[in-house]
Amino acid sequence: MRRAVSRAAVALGVVLALSVVAVLQGLHGGLEEAHELPPLLHWLRDSALAVPIGVAVAVLMPPVARRL
Repeated sequence: MRRAVSRAAVALGVVLALSVVAVLQGLHGGLEEAHELPPLLHWLRDSALAVPIGVAVAVLMPPVARRL
């Protein structure tokens, strides 16, 4: 049986990824990197890499939580 992924779960995953990356970049702000990108591009690049993981967590965790 296939379960459709809800738009709310996808939106939650995207928001989760964007906010977590923003917090992490805020925590390591002021540290220098060899090839520094502008802050907005750095945040977008890292967030784009984190979105699939955030969506997977938002989709997979509710069924796991219901079993507990």
